[in-house]
Amino acid sequence: MFNVAKELAKKQAEKKMYDVIHVFNRPRDLLVYKAAMPNSRFMVSLHNEMFREGKISSEMGLLTVKAVDKIMSISNYIGQTVITRFSFC
Repeated sequence: MFNVAKELAKKQAEKKMYDVIHVFNRPRDLLVYKAAMPNSRFMVSLHNEMFREGKISSEMGLLTVKAVDKIMSISNYIGQTVITRFSFC
């Protein structure tokens, strides 16, 4: 995670930017990447229940849902785990 964030920060310092950064199944890492390159749009794809309790805290989950531009899931069931827990966002 930190190697990716370090590279993003280096690109940001060079005034280079990615339009979209796609984070695969690691929503907890997204906030670090967003801090390193704040002007890019972010999407996260979920292949399992990464937003369920025990995997991500309520605070971090809420911050991630608010920071991300798009969340994709591999199934309706996985998508519902996010919607059920963070439907108030």
